[in-house]
Amino acid sequence: NESKLKKVKVKSLVGGGGIGGSALFRYLAEEGMQPVMFNYGRGASWRNIAGGRPNFSLPELSHIAENNLQIFKDLQDVGNIDFRNINYVTFAHDESMYNALEASMAWSDAYMIEPKDFKKKVSPHMNPNLDTYLSALVTKNCWQATPGRVIDLIRRIGLEKGGKIYEDCKMDDIRKEGERYFVLVQDHEKQYIEFETEHFVNALGPQGDK
Repeated sequence: NESKLKKVKVKSLVGGGGIGGSALFRYLAEEGMQPVMFNYGRGASWRNIAGGRPNFSLPELSHIAENNLQIFKDLQDVGNIDFRNINYVTFAHDESMYNALEASMAWSDAYMIEPKDFKKKVSPHMNPNLDTYLSALVTKNCWQATPGRVIDLIRRIGLEKGGKIYEDCKMDDIRKEGERYFVLVQDHEKQYIEFETEHFVNALGPQGDK
């Protein structure tokens, strides 16, 4: 019913409140873009995205990871996200993997260990007779944090900087007219809101392509 449709104009709109959407919500708010973010459920990133390691196959990705590490350190200074530095172990199960890990040492703070040292340097509970892996790479300067705490904190920063969040809201449709987006969202009361904005971010994760 068009007469019952609530229409809202916003400066910027973020669809999806996982780690990507919440981070962009924060940064848009800090830039004075007064973002609105709508979110439905908890999403995949609530369960597993709150940490990282720099031993990727490309140095460019490693560089991004190093900058991400600084972001997490800075967040810990703002509020507790259970940040801590860790060592990350990657096992080489064949020659190709071994060569890739060895190459990554050129842009990582890492070292290789032989199977005979797994029990001493990885875990005392490892089977000393294990012959599955050729070697393992131990990468320093990695980190962990609690996903929920991270997302809660960056959302709070966004709210404090002028953002607004709509929880339990499903996106039903989107269209673009000229330079403006029209996004149809169903809120937690099953009422429809049509957001109009020049800046729309699709951070819907697994639902993003749909």
